[in-house]
Amino acid sequence: MYRAGAQARIGRENNLSDFKSAHDIETLPKFGAGSEYGREQREEARKKKFGMNIKKYNSDEQPWLLNLGGGAGKPPRR
Repeated sequence: MYRAGAQARIGRENNLSDFKSAHDIETLPKFGAGSEYGREQREEARKKKFGMNIKKYNSDEQPWLLNLGGGAGKPPRR
């Protein structure tokens, strides 16, 4: 079933873009041209005032990916 010299790689899935779209996190610039001063802090304070719980993205809570055989292979279908 498995080869004796088979390589296995394990890593975390990167779902940051899915997380941003699911939680309506805008991709506006935080500084520089086109940014608003203190916008992020105002939004966070407003959401806290109205009782909205915001989860921060934590890469350690993402699902594990296991690759066997050393090759990249096909990504799993969802």
